[in-house]
Amino acid sequence: MHCSARLTNIHNAQEVHMKIRSMLLMVIAISLASALGAQEYKVVIPQVSPAAIETYTNLTKAMLDAAGVKYTIEVVPFARAVFMIEDKQADMLISEVENPDQAKTAALKVDTSTTPLFQVAFVLYTNKTKPLNIDELKNGNPKKWVVETDIAHLDYFPGATVGSSAIDASLQKVNAGRIDGYVFAQGACDAVIKKLDLKNITRTFYGLYTAKVMIQKGTKGGTIDKALTLGFNKIKANGTYDKIMSQYLSTVDRYLEWQP
Repeated sequence: MHCSARLTNIHNAQEVHMKIRSMLLMVIAISLASALGAQEYKVVIPQVSPAAIETYTNLTKAMLDAAGVKYTIEVVPFARAVFMIEDKQADMLISEVENPDQAKTAALKVDTSTTPLFQVAFVLYTNKTKPLNIDELKNGNPKKWVVETDIAHLDYFPGATVGSSAIDASLQKVNAGRIDGYVFAQGACDAVIKKLDLKNITRTFYGLYTAKVMIQKGTKGGTIDKALTLGFNKIKANGTYDKIMSQYLSTVDRYLEWQP
């Protein structure tokens, strides 16, 4: 009887804890809805691969619908999307990897969300006949190789020297030997290599980066950031996140060892 009573008390305590947690989430949701009011927020999604655009769009809708936020979505070139956040023409950019250099992150004209969305594998693409030492590249590119990356990501890679606004054009230049390398997200680049059937490229793992939502400077921890966290936690808990992201992440959040 004593043991049974203890188990009953534990069970009751667990039920009370779950009820309190549910009530707190409801209070947070109501508070956020009141704070966000009827305002409509602008979300920009960068032009990367078609699969990424579709996935980011679906993720955006799921998170913000779950948080009760009104929004519009526009797909624009990556550099343009970043500028729109910097210039306060848009409220959120989904998604952007966080710069691992904390000093550079602090100096940016934007903030990133408190909650991470997923991991992104970045790859160095080089010409098969022109080997490049990735360690030397990461240590400042002392041999002055011509290495491109997306123009909005130049601060992320110490050895990248030229900004690019077109993944396909950069990879075609690597394939033809016109530049020494290109660093960018695996999922977006691999899709282009396969589509264009580029055979003269070698792939090397560069690093794993954390993707977050880019928000306006000074808004980290604010209403929008809290709404993103609430929405993300809801779709993570109910399985919606996995339904949207599982196929996409299979080519994004880890390095895939293959060569063209």
